[in-house]
Amino acid sequence: MSDPREQVDATLPLLDLTGARPPRPDAVVAPPLPAAAPLPVAAGPTEAERHRAEVDEDRRAERRLLLLEALALLAVVLVVVVRALWLG
Repeated sequence: MSDPREQVDATLPLLDLTGARPPRPDAVVAPPLPAAAPLPVAAGPTEAERHRAEVDEDRRAERRLLLLEALALLAVVLVVVVRALWLG
């Protein structure tokens, strides 16, 4: 006698484990899509990027100037305090 599993397997259609159905014989296959054209590469920074860089540079320069002014004021206060203590 043959194995009953073989008899059952012969009567069942083959199953795809992915769950995809087999293609129909009359199905129309779409042609492959054309390759996308590469995006153009910019030669340099855009106007907005240049403007943003200039603004950032101006802000950095302003911060440096404010720091120098604060240090100068601190030096003046220090000189006044030391002089008052020395002469006081």
